[in-house]
Amino acid sequence: MTSRPAPSCDLRQTWAFLRDPAAFTAGPGLSMGDHYRLRIPGHRMHVVSDPDLVEQILVRRADSFVKGRIYWRELRRTLGDSMGALDGERWAYLHRVQHPFFTPRAVRGYARVIEDRVRNHLDGVADGTPVPLLASLSRLKAEIVLAALFGQTSPSGTHEVVRRMAEGNDLAYWMTKFPWRPYLGRINGAHRRAENLLDFFDALRAQLHGERPGGPETLLTALEGVATDESAPAMPADLTRNEIVFHLGASTETQAAAEGWALYLLWRHPEVRERVRREVDGLGEDAPLGFEDIPKLEQTRRVLDEALRLFPPVHGIVRESTEDVLVGGRLRARVGDTVLVSVHALHRSPRWWTSPQAFEPERFLPARRAGYHRFQYVPFGAGRHVC
Repeated sequence: MTSRPAPSCDLRQTWAFLRDPAAFTAGPGLSMGDHYRLRIPGHRMHVVSDPDLVEQILVRRADSFVKGRIYWRELRRTLGDSMGALDGERWAYLHRVQHPFFTPRAVRGYARVIEDRVRNHLDGVADGTPVPLLASLSRLKAEIVLAALFGQTSPSGTHEVVRRMAEGNDLAYWMTKFPWRPYLGRINGAHRRAENLLDFFDALRAQLHGERPGGPETLLTALEGVATDESAPAMPADLTRNEIVFHLGASTETQAAAEGWALYLLWRHPEVRERVRREVDGLGEDAPLGFEDIPKLEQTRRVLDEALRLFPPVHGIVRESTEDVLVGGRLRARVGDTVLVSVHALHRSPRWWTSPQAFEPERFLPARRAGYHRFQYVPFGAGRHVC
């Protein structure tokens, strides 16, 4: 089988991509089709926004596409080795260790903690004083994760945790945006700032260990038990710290951005906002909403789905080819090639969506959703690394 040659970016297009990958792939890049190539120093990259190719890369042929050099190497260097940045045997082991804490039953068990943290958080902003939305949501997410997963008893100091997480994300993004920046980081102090961040989270790990309550096992105790598990593959000594950082990173800025965009879209569309309000009010005012009420919030779910389509928390998913491979008869990747699954482009492509730039929650009505390709909507990725 021979592959059709994919279009390649010229120098002007490549520079536009490097300056703002999300804006380019969901803007000018759409005119290049759902698979095109570009070259940046040290890397040969394929950009993909075709659901069939997405399925092959992230699911059916996932062993051929792993977390490689671009983004992942600098993330590991900045925030340490963790399940979120690993592949292979170590990822599989950590997934088994942590999976019991993310089952539906486990999540139901966090409901009381989540309710308490939300109530306390809203009490602090209920006087009508304007608050920075993204920072406020990020702090709430950090408070919930630290309490539910790691047993933190007091949310004091969460402002600083969120600030440090934002700094770490900025550092990882800065060092991966252009290929030469990891080397420049040794000169301008970026590497030293990353080391200081890890020192801060070492202190947070020690604090959480000191607050560890008795009773049921938490994710913290499970992670601390890895060091004495003879069946565990080789893990870094600072694994617990790294996993705390990973779960904070996966739950602060990304989730806060998703919810922030949803609230922004509701503000821009008062008629949709009113439908959501009526749906919530229809569940009654006698008691707070509970876990069992979530399936009843159908309109709210459609709003969140549409917000995630327009503004996915992660604009792209980066993988590196482990072998020479032909995918879908179209994408011929050589060993070491980088593949970017452009979630932003996939979600805004007129090939897959009607009026893709419009905010239309009704596109996620069950009858319409049934007609979509399973992999044309992947706000949290797909396959074994799905969030």
